[in-house]
Amino acid sequence: MNAVKLIGLCVVGGLSFGGLMGLASGGRPSIPDAPQGTVAAEVVDQYDYCRGEESMATVKAEEAVRMQLHSPSAADFDRWSLKAKEAGPCTWIVTGHFEAPNGFGVMLQRTFAVRVKREPDRWRLIDVVIG
Repeated sequence: MNAVKLIGLCVVGGLSFGGLMGLASGGRPSIPDAPQGTVAAEVVDQYDYCRGEESMATVKAEEAVRMQLHSPSAADFDRWSLKAKEAGPCTWIVTGHFEAPNGFGVMLQRTFAVRVKREPDRWRLIDVVIG
């Protein structure tokens, strides 16, 4: 029996060992081929709604940064600098660069870091840091 199948079958304290390891490392649990109806399958399905949401995380982060700016419509985000890193179950930290005018109209290049979380029915903003 290979290690992947064995992890899917080990159940400790109501969560599978594989699910526990996935949660401890900050990511979604990854238990391939977990039989339906098992605790392991339920842990994987719990975060199914946020798979493939990295691009939406960047959109929500950009919106959050724009809300903090003096002139949001004048901001120009560098699409090549945008990076979304998974920081927990359905949570991403998005970083990047943008140019925006300050209060005097002078365009300044700035950086940002935003932490957003995908919940089943909405996106939640956790942190916004503009440097």
